[in-house]
Amino acid sequence: MTDTTLPDVEISTPDDAAQDSGSGPRSLTAHVAITRVVVLVNPLSGSVGPRAAAEVEAILADYPCEAEVVELVGETMDAQINTAIASSPDVLFVLAGDGTARAVASRAGPNG
Repeated sequence: MTDTTLPDVEISTPDDAAQDSGSGPRSLTAHVAITRVVVLVNPLSGSVGPRAAAEVEAILADYPCEAEVVELVGETMDAQINTAIASSPDVLFVLAGDGTARAVASRAGPNG
């Protein structure tokens, strides 16, 4: 077995960002500007659950960005995914099962 030396990397957590900024809004990341976030939520996914959309709205309220949470609905899901991607958010999160996540990733294309 060989020893591997890892580079010195400072890892920041959301709690660190909140402490560094005093009482102001929390920062999503210090690495890139994120001003618009879209979160697609499939509440019918067993791993997500019916309260996920409200929970993510509460979490994102602590951050200085425009956040849109979209609860996906069966027959309009494809249109909702297309609209979210076409809106070109800085970040698109998907809270869903494998099938929905795969559908979003395939539409996002190779450049995301």
